[in-house]
Amino acid sequence: MKLFKAARKYGSKVAVAGSALVAAGAQAADQSAIINAAQADATANQGLVIGAVLAVAVMGFGAYALLKWLGR
Repeated sequence: MKLFKAARKYGSKVAVAGSALVAAGAQAADQSAIINAAQADATANQGLVIGAVLAVAVMGFGAYALLKWLGR
């Protein structure tokens, strides 16, 4: 009888906690897919930024060399 009363008293709380754990696991699987997609976007953006920095450096060096050559 003691076990029945305890199950009746805490049964709904245990069920809610169990379903929350199951839902959290399902949500974590969805988040990993989103994180992987963001990582792919970040890798592509990193390549674009490196290319832009190199292009600006080349243009700056070229302008400096041109001004130095014209100053002769």
